[in-house]
Amino acid sequence: MLAREAKVSRSLINKMESAEAKRPAPGERRSPQNKRIPNYEAVKKIAECLKKAVSARFNQNDGVAIGKICAWDLVSVDKRHTVERVRALMRSKTFSQLPVFDGDELYGTVTDSSLLALLPLVEQNGRAGFGGDRLMDHREVILDPYPCLDERVMAMDASRMIMRRGAVLVMKKGQIKGIATKDDLLKLLAPDVNET
Repeated sequence: MLAREAKVSRSLINKMESAEAKRPAPGERRSPQNKRIPNYEAVKKIAECLKKAVSARFNQNDGVAIGKICAWDLVSVDKRHTVERVRALMRSKTFSQLPVFDGDELYGTVTDSSLLALLPLVEQNGRAGFGGDRLMDHREVILDPYPCLDERVMAMDASRMIMRRGAVLVMKKGQIKGIATKDDLLKLLAPDVNET
């Protein structure tokens, strides 16, 4: 297919893939194995075809809404939960971040990295020294909340925010119901998001 699209011979593509089409090293004599060297125009055509194919793959998923790729089974914690409960939840579900609520209101975000800010307390007081403390007693581990986006926002538009912040919360009918992370963005690399 690449040969047809780039309008070059299939044998040239095969030789390039198998490294048979190579330029001899300085001082090396031309041999039958490296006889055919692709010209600049052929390489340029192939590169343009590959660039076009990659662009088409991304553009195919341009019209995908964030609600199509996000996780709708949002797991969250309340600021009144104990640090130990939050830690155990993150470990058992292998989550690296969780939204923090104050009742029904979004309050912040806790991440595995932000929880590690408690390590000095463990060193000073031992492990039992803070486990019963509520999350809100350690405000330093609660980061700013993730941005909230409507489920109909295009995933490619949301991707910039996800790359910068790590995640976005996804709203459905005005309520936070899902989360989209970098892992969810990987679905956009699939030939068809519906296959993921």
